[in-house]
Amino acid sequence: MLRLLLLTALVATSTFSIAQGLGTESYASAHLLSTVQCPSAEAMGRGGAFAAVQDPWSGNPAHLITGEEAAILQRIDYDFSAGFEADLRSVKYLRQLGRNEAVMINVAKLGSNQWLVPGLLATLEMDEQDVSILYSRRMGQNWTGGIAVAPVMNVDISLAMGELPVAKIESQPMYGLRLGILGKIAEGTSIGGQYDWYKEKSKLTAQTEIGSISTEDKYISEILRVGIAQQIGRALIAADYVNGRLERSDGLSITKLNGWHFGADYQLAPNLLLRAGSADGQFTYGAETHFGALVIKFSSVRNLFADQLASFGSMKAEHLTAEISW
Repeated sequence: MLRLLLLTALVATSTFSIAQGLGTESYASAHLLSTVQCPSAEAMGRGGAFAAVQDPWSGNPAHLITGEEAAILQRIDYDFSAGFEADLRSVKYLRQLGRNEAVMINVAKLGSNQWLVPGLLATLEMDEQDVSILYSRRMGQNWTGGIAVAPVMNVDISLAMGELPVAKIESQPMYGLRLGILGKIAEGTSIGGQYDWYKEKSKLTAQTEIGSISTEDKYISEILRVGIAQQIGRALIAADYVNGRLERSDGLSITKLNGWHFGADYQLAPNLLLRAGSADGQFTYGAETHFGALVIKFSSVRNLFADQLASFGSMKAEHLTAEISW
């Protein structure tokens, strides 16, 4: 019984760490780390600085008014040195509603391998599905604002010994939203902000010799991101400051975030753009190329959030997207 209780505690700790560390693209997600893990390939290549750069795929709902309809296919691969692997796949559709409004639908799915937990004869597996809706509206000549909600965000994390289920965590949204703003303050200079507030409930069910036992907790996340960007010739320089928290509803702190994300784009050729930056101290890089209306973007980062994800080893994330607009 003692071993089972210890195992259950370990499952609860490690699975929430995975949910926080890997994230999805739920723009109202309760998992703080997912909101700063660079939701677009463009942002990831630039060190995660995107609040003040108009990028409709960044997750900031104020960025949607581009004048074009577009769609994108996205894949992010997360590989950890301890053997845990996950991939995020998503489809996004952007539609302009006249000159002053736009809306986006995002459908995403995150899945993992069956990871053998170090020190245990048990495997852990994660599955998540998300649907989010973003809306943007122009507010004057130089400003846009937006709001996003994630009405669907189901996270299932399970632990098994061979074919025998041991424990399962199911997380669902209660309520929350994301607010965004983007403004031009001078020629070539813009500022932006993004604020998330979200509450979710999570149920842990463990199997014992006398049946199943369940516990339920509620979690609150809050995160603020502000940024500035400057266009200088062929180069774009951007920086974001991020401050956030994830805590249990009884006040127990799970994790806090406080760091800088900055980087630059450089237009090397008419159809080739290079990116590099720093995401909370970790080097990132990326590239973008155009084939008519088709845009391919790639980016990579290592060891992001190493302290929070230490139990899974060092991380390598690679992001690839294919975008088409009309």
